[in-house]
Amino acid sequence: MNEPRCDADPTGGMVQAWVEEMAPYVKRVDGGRHLVTAGLEGFYGDGEHESKELNPWGIYYGTNYVATHRAAGVDFATIHLYPDVWLWGSTADEQAAFFRNWTRSHVHATAAFLGKPLLVTEYGKFLWKGGGANKTQRNYFLDVVLDAIYASASRGGPLVGGAFWQLLLDDDVVAGMDDLRDGYEIILAEDSRAASIIGEHSEQLASLNGQDAEALRRRRRPASSHRKTRLGSGGDSDALRLPRTLLIRFISLSRSISSFIQDNFVLF
Repeated sequence: MNEPRCDADPTGGMVQAWVEEMAPYVKRVDGGRHLVTAGLEGFYGDGEHESKELNPWGIYYGTNYVATHRAAGVDFATIHLYPDVWLWGSTADEQAAFFRNWTRSHVHATAAFLGKPLLVTEYGKFLWKGGGANKTQRNYFLDVVLDAIYASASRGGPLVGGAFWQLLLDDDVVAGMDDLRDGYEIILAEDSRAASIIGEHSEQLASLNGQDAEALRRRRRPASSHRKTRLGSGGDSDALRLPRTLLIRFISLSRSISSFIQDNFVLF
């Protein structure tokens, strides 16, 4: 499921019940071979520990961030980031403030109430033809999001990875790619700055492989009573296997992206 919303039950109860039924079912039929999540955008609902006032325009969208990610069978939490679309007509400063509050609140809620990894599974900035956002603005947004991810991961926080929307190859390399352009596309051959940002971030995340998140956390900030996500190599308890597996998979992906960029593009 991706980006569920429910106008029939804006407070999130209907989506909550569906996830509570389906997540364990998927786990059961899959035999635990894959990680499962609900594909939420991060909108808060009416449940405990929710912060509806932080939603775009402060309204309900039919999901609960905390409660739904607590459901059995849900392995990690997700948020999306499209501030220019969600806050249509807002200023760049208003969008920047939203981004800061959105990521900060979800990192806090995930650490305090979930104890699971958090991923920004979609983010992007629409490039308008004939005006609006340009590549410089898009790449700035890309850089800010990736910096926030690394800042959390390097401190042992729950936000440990992200996936921008969307990476395409040039149509000369793979026929039909031009048909998939939607204004969010990043084509590395056409944007050396974007390639550099993505490659550097991939290398940064890869460098965290094998580091213990709890040790990073102790060095960087005082201990707290929040439930924590642990990353990297170390102990063998079941509680640590999931976040470690998730980070290793993202590190593998990051290395693949970094290698692809280094082999095919000149970075500036």
